[in-house]
Amino acid sequence: MTDGYTLELDIDEVACDALRRDDAVVVVAKPAGNADPNVAWLTLEVVPRTTVSWRESRYGVYASGTAVSGGAVVEFLDRVAPAIDRMTYRFGGGGFGEPVAVAGVPSGHYDVRNETASPATFGLVQSATVNGSEHLSPVHAVVVPPGFTADFAAAAKLYVWVRSRIAAGSIVAPSADVTTIAFDRERRARRCRYDGAMRAFVTDE
Repeated sequence: MTDGYTLELDIDEVACDALRRDDAVVVVAKPAGNADPNVAWLTLEVVPRTTVSWRESRYGVYASGTAVSGGAVVEFLDRVAPAIDRMTYRFGGGGFGEPVAVAGVPSGHYDVRNETASPATFGLVQSATVNGSEHLSPVHAVVVPPGFTADFAAAAKLYVWVRSRIAAGSIVAPSADVTTIAFDRERRARRCRYDGAMRAFVTDE
């Protein structure tokens, strides 16, 4: 799998016990383009070892009526997964139509067009395998006015932090103790361990 990436997270038993008492989960988020992430892509149970894997070439697009406000959980009106890059997906309220090729959309980019009469929320969606189980969740959320087109491109970068009582797909901002983990063709697998004193993940270079 040439576009496969893997993240391993390690938490020792003492830290696991402390985090569980706080009803904490591990939040994994991804940016869209150069913007900071605004959605909890994954929320992981606090366990000693978690392996997250995904394919960077496989994204989808979604439409939602959820407002982009803190704590809201994105609910899909429709989604196409996987989507085809360099295409525009038009949303007319009842669902996405057939994708249309439009000149000027670069490789690795996915466009959506809001053809409804009201603003709607759109973004990329992606699957990940977490300890053998597959999870599909939104990557980010953007409000697109009626009649406008938005261009989306994701990055092979993860933001990881700990937070209490939050669900995957929630609108959220990274906390101050977030750890940023970059991937590239030479570094497709990364590993982090949780430092209980710092209350943050530390990458093992």
